[in-house]
Amino acid sequence: MDIEEFFNRLDVGENDFSGVDLSGTDLSEVDLSGINFSGADLSGGILCKTKLWGADLRDANLSGADLRGADLRVTRMESVNLENANLLEVNWHGAEIYGAYFYNTVMPDGELVTEPNSYGLSVQTYSTLASEIVRSYKVFYTDCIGFNSLC
Repeated sequence: MDIEEFFNRLDVGENDFSGVDLSGTDLSEVDLSGINFSGADLSGGILCKTKLWGADLRDANLSGADLRGADLRVTRMESVNLENANLLEVNWHGAEIYGAYFYNTVMPDGELVTEPNSYGLSVQTYSTLASEIVRSYKVFYTDCIGFNSLC
């Protein structure tokens, strides 16, 4: 879909754009609140200060997108690809980002995520959590050896 067709459909009140290819388009400062972009390709797009409040971005490709200052409050972003995206000063309060993929992503506070990860946790954090679970299990198992009737 080209940008002209997108805006024509938007102007007549359409808001379901799931699966569309709008890669590389400039949607800066456009009010797209409540729009359905699930599964859409917005890679390389410019969405600076775009209002996406309450939008559905599940499974969307936003790799390389510039979202500086965008309003992503209460947005559904499960499994969204944010590799190489710029999220500087994004407001995503209340957004659902479970399974979102971050790599070389500039976060809202300016921090750069340099290792691939999902859920906003680094690989190191996953590793630390797994180590703690294994250590806890070993302690529990060792404590139970002498108390067979309790284990």
